[in-house]
Amino acid sequence: MSKFTQKFKGDKTIWLVALALALTSILAVYSSTYNLSMNKNVSFYYLSTQVMVMFVGFIFMYLIHKIPVQIYCKFALAGFIVSMILLISMFFYGGSNVRAMRWSWLPIVGEYQPSDIVKILMVIYLAKMLDEANFKSFGDFFLKILAPVGLVCIIILKGHQSAVIIMGFVYTLMILISGIKISHKLITLGLVVSFGIFYICFGDQVPWFNRHSTLKGRTKSERVETIQEYRAKVAVASGKLFGKGPGNSTQRKYLSEGHNDFIYSIIIEEYGLAGGIMLMLLYLILFYRVILLAKQCARQYTMLLLTGLICLLMIQATVHMGVASGAITITGQTLPLISMGGTSALTACVALGMILSVSRAVQKNEAETESKSEDCEK
Repeated sequence: MSKFTQKFKGDKTIWLVALALALTSILAVYSSTYNLSMNKNVSFYYLSTQVMVMFVGFIFMYLIHKIPVQIYCKFALAGFIVSMILLISMFFYGGSNVRAMRWSWLPIVGEYQPSDIVKILMVIYLAKMLDEANFKSFGDFFLKILAPVGLVCIIILKGHQSAVIIMGFVYTLMILISGIKISHKLITLGLVVSFGIFYICFGDQVPWFNRHSTLKGRTKSERVETIQEYRAKVAVASGKLFGKGPGNSTQRKYLSEGHNDFIYSIIIEEYGLAGGIMLMLLYLILFYRVILLAKQCARQYTMLLLTGLICLLMIQATVHMGVASGAITITGQTLPLISMGGTSALTACVALGMILSVSRAVQKNEAETESKSEDCEK
């Protein structure tokens, strides 16, 4: 093994899958933004931007995988405070504009979606608090777990309901697989289901949930299909088994969000069903390796951390693929490490860096155990 590869600790399969997804992203973004580049007379603008994002993302991944996993635990509470600051910033940037309520702005960085960062920080917070599991009563559990999570989700719900659905599912899963009291789990599940029913049935009567009408309109069986959905379905259907070949997509001319919300459709059109399945397999391999890693964790904190992070990535990928193939309604979810974008791609790299940090720690513990057993045999 070369000295270069030795610097990359942790599960090598995860590293390879991340690299494969990044390379696929560069090819897919270049193809899906070709017409945008030509129209704006900036031939390689989108390509160079995505290459830079992936480069910076892998730097983040490498640096974070070097950080001991215990460090994340120490800054869990600070992460929650940062989450609230980021969410509050949306009110100053977005104001009363519902569409802008999912965005904020920072110098140099520019526009970004706080929810992409917050969902990672809240996984760290939940993993730490659930690991301690020293709740004196349900009231204590409510104040430390349900209230913070509920507050974050309700704020994001105003402008980004699909993100809240994914986050709510993942956070509920983390609570259910933790070691807290059964009664706390059952009450949590009851509260989540009750809120879901209330939101679906009466959300349009609450001014704060003004995105409810969008969800309701998109799920009506008699609604008219949007041009974006139609073009995405055409792209998938025309791809057939092996696709039209790289750079030969025709629907990229009409899909305005082909490089983001519908990039999976472009991939299938150019690489066919075979290419779509191969991409799905990469995500499944990633999920399998992380779940295996979670089973090897001796501490509940790292197990919950891994479960939360990988479920966020996998559910988002599944939702995106469902939208791109016409199986579910439009949600605005990007394809992790594939779609063009700054915040989403970088936070995915950060999540993988943290997963690799845990993997590095597990490998180190296994090596120390083997060394001790060899010394005993001698």
